[in-house]
Amino acid sequence: MDARQFLDMLAAGQSSEAKDAFAELLSTRAMEALEAKKQEVASTLFNGRQEGEEITSDDQSSEENSETEKEE
Repeated sequence: MDARQFLDMLAAGQSSEAKDAFAELLSTRAMEALEAKKQEVASTLFNGRQEGEEITSDDQSSEENSETEKEE
């Protein structure tokens, strides 16, 4: 379903079908936006590391140093 079909239903007076189409459009767009946001958060959460990759002591100390610099 796309916006054009929704508008055609409204123009044809099919309000019940248009209501269902509108709900489907909103749901689809919300799910797409949610998926995009989840991917964005996941990429920043792991700072480019692959899932399951462990943080080494070198990684931790450089992260701690950058956090200390930000606080100052």
